[in-house]
Amino acid sequence: MTYINGEQYLFRLSIGQTNDSILPDITINENSITSSSTSLSGTGTISYNNESFQISATYYGDFDYYSIYAAENSIVYSAYITINKFGSYSIQNINLTVKDLGGDPNYVELLLLQNDDYITATNYVTTYMRIPE
Repeated sequence: MTYINGEQYLFRLSIGQTNDSILPDITINENSITSSSTSLSGTGTISYNNESFQISATYYGDFDYYSIYAAENSIVYSAYITINKFGSYSIQNINLTVKDLGGDPNYVELLLLQNDDYITATNYVTTYMRIPE
């Protein structure tokens, strides 16, 4: 069961909507990346409506950097994302590989929302649809 908490997010969350993902397309500042066997974090920018916004993201899981194969098959358990001027949200109980999360954001949402999931909405218009089993 995935738990998505958007209480601190100052914008609407769209989940299960075509071309509108909760997983932003991030340009990473490679100098900001820090990693350990239990976390991976960094900062960067995202673009939205022709504007750039600063983002910081931290992913927790079981990370192995011994090889590309090991890194891609590392398990991510949770993500905490903060976007300047948008606020923050978290996604917990992910249990997907790094390779899974690196794919098409709309497909990743389908992977995240495949069971009985719990979504805490924002104070703004939140749109989501139930993914049929």
